[in-house]
Amino acid sequence: MDTTEIEAARRKVVDQEWRSLRSSSDKLLIVYEKLMDVTLQLNGVQSSPRIKSEAEAKYKKSDGPAAETNVVSLILYQESLIAEYARLEFRVNRMAKFLQSLDPEQVELLSWVYEFGYSINAAADIMNISRRKATYILQNLRERYYLQQYQEQKKEKFIENPV
Repeated sequence: MDTTEIEAARRKVVDQEWRSLRSSSDKLLIVYEKLMDVTLQLNGVQSSPRIKSEAEAKYKKSDGPAAETNVVSLILYQESLIAEYARLEFRVNRMAKFLQSLDPEQVELLSWVYEFGYSINAAADIMNISRRKATYILQNLRERYYLQQYQEQKKEKFIENPV
């Protein structure tokens, strides 16, 4: 692989991660709500259905042995939700940390391109900056983000194996 292919691969990875930020943050909220629902069910705080009349009460079934198998499946589901929540939270926090280190103009450009889906040229026109400057800013941000992620990965590997 030559240098241009490596840079194109880096750009593709960073672009994909930036484009998925919005969906990751939305999924994070959904997973959190599901996790809270499951936790409430496991703690027994689940509200029972209202019985409106005596006739309706005759047909209500008890929660007998099926409830025990439901608890096991709920615990397994809760564990999978916790793992997914941790993964999504890590991704969103990593991007938030990067965005906090940027200038307002850089954040606005990223927002126009990745959140709203405009091309670099259209975003530059909206922001009243030259297209060349917008391209330059995005290239620098991609490189900076990629290097920051690479350094974090190196630190994590060193902490795990300080050989």
